[in-house]
Amino acid sequence: MKFLSIYLLALALNVSANGFSQTVTLNEKAITYTELFKLIHKQTGYQVFYKSDVLSSQEKINVTAVNASIDRVANDWLKNKQVQYSVL
Repeated sequence: MKFLSIYLLALALNVSANGFSQTVTLNEKAITYTELFKLIHKQTGYQVFYKSDVLSSQEKINVTAVNASIDRVANDWLKNKQVQYSVL
């Protein structure tokens, strides 16, 4: 009986964690970080906050992602930046 209870609890926690993982699909050329963050908000409901002195609001980037997790895509976008992020 204890094993069944522990198994059901673990299963419930796994389902809960998977329910919060968000994916994005984007294929954008020469967009700003501001535009990118608006698209993320539109697809996921997540709001992105950043300091404009860290990420230039005028820098243009190309973004391609198909059902990719926000973490994977953010790592690609920010790989050459001295930026830390978290998804809350």
